[in-house]
This record gives sequence, structure tokens and C-alpha cells, in this order.
Amino acid sequence: MRAFGSFLLLLSVLVLSACSDLSSAPSQRSGKIAVLLPLSGSAASFGSEMRDAVTLAISERGSGLEVQFFDTAGTEDGARTAGVAARSFGAELVLGPLIGRNIAAVRQGLGNGPAIISFSNDIRRAGRNNFIFSVTPAHATTRILQFAAQNQQTNLGLLYPDNIQGQAALDATKRAARPLGLTVVAALPYSVDAGREGATSRQETAQQMGDLREEIDALFLPDSGGRLREVASLAFFYQLNPDAEAYLGTHLIDDPALATEPALNGAHFAAIGGSLEPFRTRFANQFETSPRLFSVAAYDAMSLASSLV
Repeated sequence: MRAFGSFLLLLSVLVLSACSDLSSAPSQRSGKIAVLLPLSGSAASFGSEMRDAVTLAISERGSGLEVQFFDTAGTEDGARTAGVAARSFGAELVLGPLIGRNIAAVRQGLGNGPAIISFSNDIRRAGRNNFIFSVTPAHATTRILQFAAQNQQTNLGLLYPDNIQGQAALDATKRAARPLGLTVVAALPYSVDAGREGATSRQETAQQMGDLREEIDALFLPDSGGRLREVASLAFFYQLNPDAEAYLGTHLIDDPALATEPALNGAHFAAIGGSLEPFRTRFANQFETSPRLFSVAAYDAMSLASSLV
């Protein structure tokens, strides 16, 4: 059984900033790059994989660079400590952190010196020499909705998580729908914290959308990981048939862990621009595992950094 129907749209990984210029590096270049990742804590699996991707980029493109890794532990305190350590190291450029809310803490520890190129997709964190190196929810949403419009899937249902990522997808959907000739029949949030008092359950939200199945011809699910698996499965249970109501997603669907979810079989999503297969092959040959999209960003950021310091 194939996992997904198509790799249909192209997205660029962008460096975004409100008021910064990476070209304004010091004339005396140290070649020192600090990489700040969650190497412990709940996000350690992502951090470890991204460290491997950075290591691969160094082996291919980083001759003459001095690169050191610092653990943020995925927390603000850990990020602040990592920022202090990066400053002591004498970093000319910082890659990371992964988590957007930790950027300010890194900057506190780092001071006003080198640029930060983070892997967050929260564009609100950009500015003052802080850069975002990621595909944003707004970009991914716009591209997949363009696909829906091109395929005459004009009546849209949206099931989205009640977090920053979900809100960004909702806002982008509202902005893009009318110019593309789309109608948002329903936009229903579900809680990312199922145990929170008063939280809207994923089952309840999926059932409400299922009641509207005769009115929609595309279902947009801008989530990832286990939540996306659960919500897609619930939508399928409540008779939102992917053959009748096309399932749409962002680049975050491109996750090997979701490849066996029957409800996502044939789903359409916006994919990272260009072929990832050469990178995935090299990564798998060296580390004996298939990389996720976070690792693509880490590899590309290190490749970019090698030309900046």
C-alpha cells in the first residue's frame, strides 16, 4: 500500500528576517559555528537526528570550520545556558535552536553578537539579527490550497490544532481562500492537550466535520505526527472518505512514521522543493536511518553557514 498519493507542490526553505543582514559578518572570520539543539529532553530524537545531518554537511562542505554542539534540552533555561556557552566558545554564527520560544533565551545568553539562524517556523521570532530557516505554516498552507483550487476542490473543511502552528494555518487559509475561489465550509479546532479542562476533543471535532461531509470536497489537516494520525483516522471513521473528500496537508505529512496510516493513503501535500532522495540516500548510508524533514533544514543551514563564515 502506498503511503501518500503525490508529492505535488514545491516549497523553498527560506531564511527570513525582519531587519537583519547576514552579509554584515566581521572581516576577521573565526570559522566558529555553534549548533544549539535539544540533545536531551522530550525533543531529543529530533535534535540527535539534526546533529547527524549537520555532521554530514560538515563532512561534505565544512572544511576549515570549527563547529561545536550545545544542548538546549528543549527548555528556555537550557537554551539560555547554551547561548552563554556559545558566546564563551566565540561563535561567529549560531544555528538553532529548534523551538521558537527558546530563541529569545538563546539571545539573552549569547548577547548582541552573532546572528542566530533558528529552525523554528514561527516567523514572529524573526528580527534583530534573529533569522528563521524553515518552511512556515503560511507558505505551506497557501501552496496546498493553490493545488486544491487547481483541482476544483473548492469547498474546504479545516481541522486544525489549537496551537501556534494551527492558528497560522487558519489565518493563512482565511487570507488565501477567497482569492483562490475557495469556500471554507467549516474551520474546527481541536485541543493539543486532551487532558485540559474544557478542551475540545479530537473525536468531537472530527465527528462535527463528518456531519458536514456532503458539503465539502477537501479536508485540510495542517498537523503532524501522532496527532495528525489520530485526527485523520477519526475523520475517516466519521465517513470523510479520502476518495470523495481529498485529504490535504502541509510538508509535515512527509514523515515515515505516517506512512502506514490508511486514512492518509492518497493524501496530497506540499513538498519541499527539489528532490530529497540524494540527501536521504547519503544520510541513510551513513546513519542507517531515514531522515525527517527537520534534518533537511539542519543540513541546508550548515551548508549555508559554511559560505558565511
